[in-house]
Amino acid sequence: MRTIRQFAILALLSLALSLTACKGVTKRYLDLPPPQSKKIISEKNVMVPMRDGIKLATDIYRPASDGKFPVILVRIPYDKKTMEMVGQVFAQQGYVCVIQDCRGTFHSEGVIFFPLFKEADDGMDTTEWVAKQPWFSGKMGAWGGSYFGYTQWAMAPDNRYLKAFYPLITTPNMADMMYVGGALQYELAAGWSSAVGHQSGTRRTPTKEYQKLAILNLPLQPPALDLKRLALNIDNPAIFKEMMGVDVPSPLNPKKIPANLVKTLNTKVVEAFNYPKLILAQQAWTFGDDYKRVSAPAMSVGGWYDLFIKTQLADFNKLITVGRGDAKKSKLVIGPWGHGTAKNFLTKGDESVSMKGMVREFARIQWFDYWLKGKQNGVLDGPPIRIYVMGRNEWRNENEWPLARTKYVKYYIHSKGKARSATGDGSLDANAPTDAEPTDLFDYDPKNPVPTTGGSNLLESVGPAHQGKVESRPDVTVYTSAALDDDTEVTGPITATLYAASSAVDTDFTVKLVDVFPNGDAVNIQDGIVRARFRDSLTEPSLIAPGKMYKYTMDLWATSYVFLKGHRIRVDISSSNFPRFEANSNMGGQGGEFASIIAHQTIYHDAEHPTFIILPVIPNKK
Repeated sequence: MRTIRQFAILALLSLALSLTACKGVTKRYLDLPPPQSKKIISEKNVMVPMRDGIKLATDIYRPASDGKFPVILVRIPYDKKTMEMVGQVFAQQGYVCVIQDCRGTFHSEGVIFFPLFKEADDGMDTTEWVAKQPWFSGKMGAWGGSYFGYTQWAMAPDNRYLKAFYPLITTPNMADMMYVGGALQYELAAGWSSAVGHQSGTRRTPTKEYQKLAILNLPLQPPALDLKRLALNIDNPAIFKEMMGVDVPSPLNPKKIPANLVKTLNTKVVEAFNYPKLILAQQAWTFGDDYKRVSAPAMSVGGWYDLFIKTQLADFNKLITVGRGDAKKSKLVIGPWGHGTAKNFLTKGDESVSMKGMVREFARIQWFDYWLKGKQNGVLDGPPIRIYVMGRNEWRNENEWPLARTKYVKYYIHSKGKARSATGDGSLDANAPTDAEPTDLFDYDPKNPVPTTGGSNLLESVGPAHQGKVESRPDVTVYTSAALDDDTEVTGPITATLYAASSAVDTDFTVKLVDVFPNGDAVNIQDGIVRARFRDSLTEPSLIAPGKMYKYTMDLWATSYVFLKGHRIRVDISSSNFPRFEANSNMGGQGGEFASIIAHQTIYHDAEHPTFIILPVIPNKK
């Protein structure tokens, strides 16, 4: 079982902890200049007041010399004491590092940690407090990833002191990341919620209880739950009881939070996540036009197997196009990593993307030296985008995203009606069907879903993984190309169009892009999902008619990968990917909360209903 510390590692805290381990690790992993200040001053648990009277515990690390210094702000819900060495490193480099426990976590006031809703206000209140300190030079930066990357974005709009920030594997558009084709990223929502449920000064060992709730048969209409009102009044026992129906002591004791209260909160909120309409209406979950209010440039770093990759690419494009002033000078780096992990057997032996290389990309102090100290160190030289091309395993600079030279190529699925499993007759090529090819059939049982095996996840299975066991299942249809005559680079956004029918009133369909090696090994590259009820709208769901064919458009996010000569391109189609996504009950809210049925699925790929994947192919250099 993982401890909460280990879950935090998976949310980027691994990088911070690697920096906190010892000075030797810091020196080895970060190419830092000699310390400007050998002695530092630290102040622990300074209670910084917020506008509503809540005080947030803050640690301050600064050079032991007179004068004013630029500030690096880190606002984190995973315990600021794990950031001690980070604070010391910044202080030794001539910065004041201000590290703060988020509201409701560890030494900060606030009874229960309720994510996102107060981070904008708390971040700005902390900024204004810093602005009044005698050691502040007037220029602020911010650093961190995952949730404490989000806290940077939250305080960025109209922040006159923020001159640069460093958001890692994160996004301000949490709603866009949470839903993939209308399907909830269940392991992220429930697993992370389970892990951080007790952040108020205690550590909790997460269990897999959340997986038992995965096959929920929730109705179309969302519950009458006002998430914003709950979040803003989370410390009020009376309102909590009114909205959640749980008896709680008054006043709440942050050191002894009732287990049933936390469990009920987690369950109700995760259930609410099943309704994008509830989430999309919350300002804390979407950034909207706020990009126009950001003037600080961002050094964004992500990974092709990270759960934020789609939104992080979009964030970068938004910032350089509609951001104000220096925000248009933002930079983007995408490596072959997962969420806070450098493990990727496809790039084994390349030190530039090992843990050492990833940490360097995640913490290049030169970005702050340029923007906060005025050092002319060349950080703006060259193109704004740097990507790692897997398969060829090399770094490359680019000027735009998607790449202007992209050729979007359709690859169509074919079969004689027996494409189930990798031993079937499914094929894939660039030729559209010209006749009435037979359909492929499979059954999807919510009680026996296809297991998540690699991908852009958070907790268990992250990154590339062998797909042999998945592709041997009878509920997975498999379509494979002929061996490639030349290297084929796929860099950019990937989409799929699927014609399918189901015997159910609601169901899911999944598509996975796979590389088949000459020895038969099959490795996942990217995947996507669509929930039938949300096929047309995330806010206005509608059930499907059993037996009726529908056209589904699927977003498989993005990658940069070279299918090498002799390899084969493969597409897998199924109806589940659990626990990354919850298992659809197929019931559409009918028959009770835990009811489920087996769905009989039909995949079409004839001349009138071609099913295909669109790959962003980059022409080979002649």
